[in-house]
Amino acid sequence: MNSRKELLYLILTCLYVMITFIANLITVKLIAVPLLPSLAIPSGLILIPFTFLITDLVAEIYGASKARLMVYLGFSLCLISQLILMLAIKIPPHPSGYDDPEFFQTAFSTVFGLSGIALVSSLIAYGLSQMLDIRLFSFLKEVTHGKHLWIRNGVSTWVSQIIDTLVVNVLFLYCGLKLELELVLLISLYSYMIKAVFTLINIPVFYLCVKMSNQFFKQARVAA
Repeated sequence: MNSRKELLYLILTCLYVMITFIANLITVKLIAVPLLPSLAIPSGLILIPFTFLITDLVAEIYGASKARLMVYLGFSLCLISQLILMLAIKIPPHPSGYDDPEFFQTAFSTVFGLSGIALVSSLIAYGLSQMLDIRLFSFLKEVTHGKHLWIRNGVSTWVSQIIDTLVVNVLFLYCGLKLELELVLLISLYSYMIKAVFTLINIPVFYLCVKMSNQFFKQARVAA
């Protein structure tokens, strides 16, 4: 059983780190808000609710310490990967390798580049919100005596995403890009609404994941 439990933790950690990295990588692309095409949000936003889903799942099965370890790994690897990308952008391309090295360099920087303020705001928001989610999830699990999965999954994620949304938008859009505060708050509102809807959709998925995990471990006990 322990080997299966360790295997599942490894899979969830790898999936969590992958989603976190991709969310940061594709955040340079802006997409239109449904029903409000004049507003633009980072495309990476659509992946953020899945990170909270995995965090809550690990906290439910393995406890808060394992969930925090996963967040630390995700934070560290995302930071390292972004630093490597920034270094790769700074290194000039070989002039003989491309018909137009300058065009390639600009395209490479546009696709993989993430400004310093964007990186800092993203990592701060990520760290604060994920840690808050774990703490709230564990607290609600204790208060509800391990019952009502939807309460700790939904409430902890919804509250944590308020911090995530406000921190990243205020730091990046208001402090970094100098957008008007009213516009930043409006973007934050609609960004949060999208995250909240995804979280609501994810609650049945969370129940299913917990059930499948328990069955996975039960089969291991029977086989033993």
